[in-house]
Amino acid sequence: MRKGLGTLGREIARHPISRWGAGGGLLIALALFLPDYYLYILALAGIWAIAAIGLNVLTGIAGQISIGHAGFMAIGAYAVALLSLRLGAPFWLALPAAGLLNGLIGLAMGLPALRLSGPYLAIATLGFGVAVVEILRRWEPVTGGFMGLKVPPPALGPWVLKSDAAGYGLVMISLALLTALALRLVRSAFGRAWIALRDSEAAAQAFGISLPRYRTLAFAISAFYAGVAGGLLAYRVGRVDPDALTLSHSIFLVTALIVGGLASVPGSILGAFLLTMIFYALGGLGGAIGLRTEVGDFRNILYGVLLILTAMFLPGGLWRLSWALPRRPRLLPATTPPGEGSPAVPGAFSLPSTLSFHPLRGGGRLEIAELSKRFGGVQALWRVSFTVEPGEIVGLIGPNGAGKTTALNLISRFYDPDAGRIRFEGHDLLRYRPHEIIRLGIARTFQNVEIFPGLTVLENLMVGQHLRVRTGLVAAAIGWPAARAEERRLRERAEEVLEWIGLMALAHRPAGSLSFGQRKRLELGRALIAEPRLLLLDEPAAGLHPLEREALKTLLRRIREELGCFILLIEHDMDLVMGLCDRVVVLNFGRVIAQGTPKEIAEDPAVREAYLGEHPAGDFNARAAVNAERGRG
Repeated sequence: MRKGLGTLGREIARHPISRWGAGGGLLIALALFLPDYYLYILALAGIWAIAAIGLNVLTGIAGQISIGHAGFMAIGAYAVALLSLRLGAPFWLALPAAGLLNGLIGLAMGLPALRLSGPYLAIATLGFGVAVVEILRRWEPVTGGFMGLKVPPPALGPWVLKSDAAGYGLVMISLALLTALALRLVRSAFGRAWIALRDSEAAAQAFGISLPRYRTLAFAISAFYAGVAGGLLAYRVGRVDPDALTLSHSIFLVTALIVGGLASVPGSILGAFLLTMIFYALGGLGGAIGLRTEVGDFRNILYGVLLILTAMFLPGGLWRLSWALPRRPRLLPATTPPGEGSPAVPGAFSLPSTLSFHPLRGGGRLEIAELSKRFGGVQALWRVSFTVEPGEIVGLIGPNGAGKTTALNLISRFYDPDAGRIRFEGHDLLRYRPHEIIRLGIARTFQNVEIFPGLTVLENLMVGQHLRVRTGLVAAAIGWPAARAEERRLRERAEEVLEWIGLMALAHRPAGSLSFGQRKRLELGRALIAEPRLLLLDEPAAGLHPLEREALKTLLRRIREELGCFILLIEHDMDLVMGLCDRVVVLNFGRVIAQGTPKEIAEDPAVREAYLGEHPAGDFNARAAVNAERGRG
């Protein structure tokens, strides 16, 4: 009985409603029993936590570095002050308006930032933060210059929220609401899209994720959070001035992310609260011990020390500290996937008796005509022409550096050709952008396996279905029933395909923890789940065990026969190519030197010469001919 009650207690404790209820109870208790000074500090910590959440969406989740985020907070603070003083707007209108204004500014800033990344983007955002402060100082008729503006306290009808307890309550309610919205967004298709772009821009775009749209959205959402935080700060402090939010405050936010946990919403809150407490606990300590720095504050030294220690000993931040604690070992399933505790390598794919998706069968073909591409002084492709007819499997082979992957990247629109045409089912592919190709029915894998290590195995396959996502930003953030139903459908479909490729036991593992062979299977599964008409496969058998290669060959035949998919295949395994492909195109130094049936290719003198040193001519010829005959069965 005692054991049963303990189990029930643990189940109740795990329930989300219980956790939220416990958190709400703690906040109410703090408001009732803490002195006003501590409530004031906690309110400030909550404000910084809101700004940190927004910055983490941009930097930790979407991978866009910003070190001038205090500029957005300053704009939000002044927007609230001006709306309250000049227009008499109530706080419940002025605060969201400040956030939306910042969102629009973030959207505008995100567009030119698409051309920047890494340190260049960091410098651009730094310049933005410095420019905002200078504008606020010099635009005296509007901002009051160095004197700033006094902000009236927020009010709800006849109730003025002037006390520290009331201000604390307003901030904590805002923090709870914005935290819930951020968590829903990060766990939705939008969050997966941001992480996918952060991990691999090419793979994300290949599956329909628009880089411009999602990067600018991340900027807008991050700026919205900063604007709300700045507005709350203006209400809490009661005034705004240009020196209230400067570069040091932007550095404070970045420090909070790294110490608390980059790419973690709870980590953002933890870091902001911890550093705010340290900020006030150590206030004046530098002066007390006679230490003077350039900024005259001992606390900045402490922030630097915390950054160094976190980077050295806890790269994931404090929020991930519990992950390093010893855990009870979890028993592996009876059928252990390759590389997960068993030396045996079973067949890689658990194929269903009938493939259960049916892409629209197009009547056209893939046509490459006179395609040329030069990189500097290297002619990667020169007047390359070939076709892939409906239902065919065409092999694209050639020595290393022959231009095979360049051809796939041109078809996928990651490169623009110098000359030539690419048409698919009547569509001129040169008119499309990389993220639009998947909507025409073209999916691909990559030579260097491009999975999303920041997502789980299951979530990688959900990204593969991104073209089917219809949920908007607001619906995803508030958890609209239709949005939840769509997530369920995507998850169920992903689980079905994971069963096919033999990775269901690893569904909730980080994709970055998979072995090379498992990553190859995951990448192929992600291409299949998009239900394409044309599959572009770049060395799909590389690194696979012989049994896995046989299973792959069987799967590709079934895809062709049951789904009618075109397949354009780059592969160095001649056994697989000659036993599987209907036709073979051979490249050498960027030129087509032969194309025809496997038997014709095996007998071509130019092909044997191109492969000299990799495959002895006689062995290549004999083995290819045998496999060509055997592969027709």
